[in-house]
Amino acid sequence: MRLLKVFNRPSHFNVKKCMSKTGSLCCFNFRYFSILFIWVFSSLAVFGQTDQELQLARQYMDQGEFTKAIAFYERFYRQRPEQPLYFLSLLKLYYATDQSGLAKVLVEKQFRKWPQSPEVLAAYIDYQLRFAEPKLAEKALKSWSKNLPTDFRDAESLANSLSTYGHTALAIAALEDWNKRFGNQDEALYKLVDLYVSDNKPNLAANKLIQLLYLSPGYYEGIKSRLVNLLSEDPEAPMNISVKQAFIAEIQKNPEELELASLLMWVFIQETNFSQAFVYAKSIDQRSGAEGRIVLDLGMVCREQQAFEMANRCFLYIGSLGENSLYFLEAKMAEVQNMEDWLRWEGRLSGNQLLQLEKAYETVLNVLPRGQNFTQTMLRYVRLLAFDLGKKETAIAYLSERLPGIRTGTVEEGLAKITLADILIATGDFWEPSLLYGQVEKSLPNTPEGHEAKWGNTRLSFFRAEFAWAQTQAKVLKASTTKHIANDALGLSLLMNDLLGEDSNTTDLAQYARAEWAFYSKNDSLATSILDSLEANLKYGPILTAARWIRFQMLERGGAIEAAINTLRILIKNDPSSLLVDDAYFGIARLYENQGQQPEKAMEAYRTLLIEHPGSLHNQTARVRYRVLKAKYKANP
Repeated sequence: MRLLKVFNRPSHFNVKKCMSKTGSLCCFNFRYFSILFIWVFSSLAVFGQTDQELQLARQYMDQGEFTKAIAFYERFYRQRPEQPLYFLSLLKLYYATDQSGLAKVLVEKQFRKWPQSPEVLAAYIDYQLRFAEPKLAEKALKSWSKNLPTDFRDAESLANSLSTYGHTALAIAALEDWNKRFGNQDEALYKLVDLYVSDNKPNLAANKLIQLLYLSPGYYEGIKSRLVNLLSEDPEAPMNISVKQAFIAEIQKNPEELELASLLMWVFIQETNFSQAFVYAKSIDQRSGAEGRIVLDLGMVCREQQAFEMANRCFLYIGSLGENSLYFLEAKMAEVQNMEDWLRWEGRLSGNQLLQLEKAYETVLNVLPRGQNFTQTMLRYVRLLAFDLGKKETAIAYLSERLPGIRTGTVEEGLAKITLADILIATGDFWEPSLLYGQVEKSLPNTPEGHEAKWGNTRLSFFRAEFAWAQTQAKVLKASTTKHIANDALGLSLLMNDLLGEDSNTTDLAQYARAEWAFYSKNDSLATSILDSLEANLKYGPILTAARWIRFQMLERGGAIEAAINTLRILIKNDPSSLLVDDAYFGIARLYENQGQQPEKAMEAYRTLLIEHPGSLHNQTARVRYRVLKAKYKANP
């Protein structure tokens, strides 16, 4: 009306004078353009003022000054009744001040004007359910269902509004109606999953996930992402049980649904129930003709999660398929590497076990074709020879003979040179390794292998007591993209940080560096002698903490489990802020689990690590081991 009044005012322009010789009405048009410009400008000014007032109204509402807020929102609503924000805010204020009569008038007036508006409809239904007749709410919802909007966003908005008011069952009913009318839609199914979960109906949520997968196998990854948020770490949680039961029931009806079986296998993996995952992996593998690929992948996952026994079962299964199996050699390689990881994890890599592992590596290397897999396995074998079997010269000769056969400039060549340099350091050669590391840094810059080589040179500088240079390099490596290198570099940097001032005496640091080299070289008698001297002279400090960490590793290596655990406890007590504390808790847990056979104490140490050191590199493994032990202990208390 305001705009019409403006346009109906008498003209103050002389139209004839504005007419050009050609008969145009440029001045006449300019008049109306000017009037329109003035109106728009004045309206914007009003809206700007309203924004300021809206902020004040919100402030009154947030502070509980409802009467003041109502005065503002009543005016806002009169000016813009079509705005849901003003209507809903005013309705909320009427409820807050127990003015149900005004709320009724407002709701019914709004519903008469905009009955299909999702926000208005939800508010009307909520009011009728609160104060008046549920039948009117039911009638309104039925009317909406008869004239369903084609745009899912409107249906979703209604469901969200109803759910916000606490009417989740009605939200589900409305969305189910929409989904039924327009066929299964992915957006609707995803939303229904969320609503069923919030309504504590996990079985129905699981069924919607199945419908999503049937809608298109392309939703497989999306369903996994949704399950990550829905599933609990507890396999007995209602959602976990419902998902497994629904998936198993559907697979029994439709055994050819391999995507669903794969999802179920993935669920068991998340729960660290690898035995059940193995059952489905074999089934999927056989039905899909994957020739062992599915089982091999599961074996790799089990190995990463320290489920070494189950990983071994996976690799042995592929071996049972015969030498002509597509993945036979890959499984054999994985089997021997898993055996080594298993023995190291449980502290059993010694005596006959070590000799058997050596033979297993030699058997695999004799049949593996030259290539990436051969080099990877060969480098593990060479390290075993040098550092566990004490055959450093044999390892150097073996690796030096095969190094020229590796393609120049490749990652494999870089890793081979790093391995050779590492072994040479253990023999006391401090110069040739520096050249090898430098070659890798140059050929593979800004790569994990390049960072590994730079770390090797940093550690070598530390062994040579070149502390200033080692400190400089360690500071650079603290930003490495490889987490374990960054962590090691940070530890070394902090160790040297307080000991490299102008007046600092680096004698103790040099002694410790020599002890670390002796331990690295498996010269435990020399390392012990140096550590004894350090511990006798030092009462506290980072060097003493680092010395205790080496002492623990030597005690563990020698099978003195209780002494090793006590050493770690002293480390934690005397230097609780050290970067080694999370390593210490992890070491205690691992020793109690594997060699102490005390699952309760292992779980306690894992739990402490997870709670007190959330950023530890060990957390993923600790979480898995805690869940595995908890499941075992619950089954066999």
